[in-house]
Amino acid sequence: MKKTIFLIMIAAALFSCAKKTVLSDSLVGEEDLFNSAYKQYEAKKWGKAIDLFQKYIFSYPANKRTESAQFYLADAFFSARSYTEAIVELEYFLDNYKNYNMKKDASYKLAYCYYKLSPSYQFDQTLSKNAINVMRGFIRDYPESEHRQEIDSLSRILISRLEEKKMHTGNFYMKKRDYISAEIYYLSVDMNNIEEKHKDNVRLSLAGAQLNLKKYDEAKTNLQKITAESRHYKKAQNLLLKISKLAG
Repeated sequence: MKKTIFLIMIAAALFSCAKKTVLSDSLVGEEDLFNSAYKQYEAKKWGKAIDLFQKYIFSYPANKRTESAQFYLADAFFSARSYTEAIVELEYFLDNYKNYNMKKDASYKLAYCYYKLSPSYQFDQTLSKNAINVMRGFIRDYPESEHRQEIDSLSRILISRLEEKKMHTGNFYMKKRDYISAEIYYLSVDMNNIEEKHKDNVRLSLAGAQLNLKKYDEAKTNLQKITAESRHYKKAQNLLLKISKLAG
């Protein structure tokens, strides 16, 4: 696991464990404690449910209801949109318990948590890469899930984001007039995996870099792929005219 996500997970784990250790012993019986926690869970009082389920797990770590308590604890964090803490508890559940239906639901929510924590293209994409791997694991393990299409769509968004990152890195080098590096990044963009709205932008920018590198034929080929329906068409035509004069 990459260093960035590892540090996040460690921090969340320490937070979760710290909360568990400060919970005092209670005279409430095992069944009553579980029922109290579940009552708060059903009422969507996530904070109270989290506290009680943590208390239950800390007090009864090997009880027959501990598996359910761990799942509901993770789900309460998920429902409260505390995605980092939810990842810690969901992964613990998946690593230690075997209930198929609960594991399927936990795997879906784990994939969704990773998606929600994935940053925009301006930032390091380690979390996005991690999220894609988790999503692919869910699709592989639960192909019959009603959430399969949703997770597949979300993974495609993240895959496109990785390609968008390359495009904007190319833009960065274009501004610095480092046309060789810009061309390298534009050429590295997988046009099959980037959103349609970005494709002509990549083609136009790549052609601009190639024009500055006097690669007129390559630039012309990319510009001719931009059709009249594109908002970049006029700029593409202007560059084609410029190339015809320079290469003429």
